[in-house]
Amino acid sequence: MAGPAGQARAAAPTRRSPWRQPAVQRMISAEIISRLGTQLTALAIPWFVLVSTGSISRMGLVFAVELIPVAVLGIPSGHLVARIGVRKTMYAGEGLSAVLIALVPVLHWAGLLSYGALLVIVAAMGLVTAPFLAAQRLMLPEVLGDDEATVVAGNAGLEAVTRTATVAGPAAAGYLIVAVGTLNVLWIDAASYVVSFALLLGLPQAANLAAAAEQGGGRLLDGVRYVLQDHVVGRVVTAAFCYGLVTPFILISLPVMAKIRYGGDPRVAGWLFAAWGIGAVLGTFAVMRLARRLPPIRMGAIGALCLAIPLWFLPLHQPAVTVGIILAVSGIFTSLLNSPLIALLTTRPPPAVRPHVVTLTVTSNFLAAPVAYALAGTLIAHAGLGTVQLAVAAALTACALLVFSLLGYEPTAQAAPALGGDNEAG
Repeated sequence: MAGPAGQARAAAPTRRSPWRQPAVQRMISAEIISRLGTQLTALAIPWFVLVSTGSISRMGLVFAVELIPVAVLGIPSGHLVARIGVRKTMYAGEGLSAVLIALVPVLHWAGLLSYGALLVIVAAMGLVTAPFLAAQRLMLPEVLGDDEATVVAGNAGLEAVTRTATVAGPAAAGYLIVAVGTLNVLWIDAASYVVSFALLLGLPQAANLAAAAEQGGGRLLDGVRYVLQDHVVGRVVTAAFCYGLVTPFILISLPVMAKIRYGGDPRVAGWLFAAWGIGAVLGTFAVMRLARRLPPIRMGAIGALCLAIPLWFLPLHQPAVTVGIILAVSGIFTSLLNSPLIALLTTRPPPAVRPHVVTLTVTSNFLAAPVAYALAGTLIAHAGLGTVQLAVAAALTACALLVFSLLGYEPTAQAAPALGGDNEAG
């Protein structure tokens, strides 16, 4: 039987490299497969609506209908995660997504797919999204433990997968729609969820959350109270909302720039979107290397500031290539911001309230984004592209100051308040 020294040596590789754990490798594999499939559907369903109805407004409504359930029911979904457990929530999410996606081609071929039925299916997909995203992030601490640096590295891996799929998925979808047809692309997405489901089978049981739920903890009110009492988590949730409100203005401005400044060339718009995504992918590799060298909140503060600084140069009239470089540099630091803040949200709160804290954060982001998308076009039209871009840079700098205000916070074990406690953390 190994002694303490032997046990420490055996554990060391896991601490240094979480990617060697089979459970983490399976999670990452499942994520890239299902995420790529999701990106295929993100183009295929709107394209199907546009081609079959000829209505841009109906296509836009598809996007809204998927977001509304997440915004309205996202916070209560944390109770579901706490009650049935992280693992079962992930199984249910992948299985239901496969069924819902497959319903679209099945109903169409049966002659039963009306526009209203499609909206119902899309809304149901939105219902599945919030609890699944929360469970996915909460699974990392259960597999890797509550060491913040390790969870930061794990989040960086998920972020790398997500960003890569965001860049590659839409391009692949366009070619596949031409090659095999829109409805067959949906079959590919459904199959991706089935494969992901199989990869997730046998992941560690979410025992800590299930036990907390059985003991009467994990109420929604406890999660809200915790966010209000713990100033670290509270400010992270506030920052997530602010970034969700501001970031869409950047994305909306990119096709406008291509149209106004670069001759209306859609290839320029595509290049600018890709530059942001490529930068974010590169940033995840930096996070993996820095996870044990920088405390999470210091990494987040650096990421927040360096994300904002390049965007002050966007309003300048310049070649499209330099705009792409600006976006790529800014994108690199989005990963240095996101991964450590997510790690704080999934390791600092007590297990009983983690699902509520995470779903509260996800939902606040989803609530902010539609508001921003609705306002962005009008503000750019009335105030001008350059003015809005300057305002965005200023707003992101203010967000960075909010993250900087957390420097020096107390370690999780010492700072986290008990459920229902009256003392503020940190």
